[in-house]
Amino acid sequence: MRLFLVRHGLAEDVGPDGTDAARRLTAEGRKRIHAAALGLRGRGVRPDVLLTSPVTRALETALILGEVLEQSPQSVAALQTGSSPQAVVRALAAFEASGRVLVVGHEPTLSEVVALLLTGTPRGLAVRFKQGTCVALDVATLTSTPVAALRWMATARQLAGRRPS
Repeated sequence: MRLFLVRHGLAEDVGPDGTDAARRLTAEGRKRIHAAALGLRGRGVRPDVLLTSPVTRALETALILGEVLEQSPQSVAALQTGSSPQAVVRALAAFEASGRVLVVGHEPTLSEVVALLLTGTPRGLAVRFKQGTCVALDVATLTSTPVAALRWMATARQLAGRRPS
């Protein structure tokens, strides 16, 4: 299985109703995610399944990615903020036979999922997902002891082909 993990785009500090879950992408966040999505498409990323956290900023990110990558997002409760990396891996196991799976989620869970899949422990590796960052992993299995290999990691800026400032 090829697993692509993407952190949601740049979001408002506070949602319209004052809650974290309602935080939306900013105009700049939408622009950056769209550019990153084009970069993913340019790298040949064609997910068979697009999974997302049900939290507003992640869902909006997944909708932009889905439009560019021609895939409709499916909401997965285990991807919401505060989920454990083990719960995410258990939820992803249902999609193991899907081939290429793109997941949109949150920090610190995404970093912990990468560490868990690469080292066997969620604290075994320090990874930092900036907004719009994508990590690509080749995953041998999710149903027993997870085993994965890192393919690549790129920030939204790198995916869009822009040089760091």
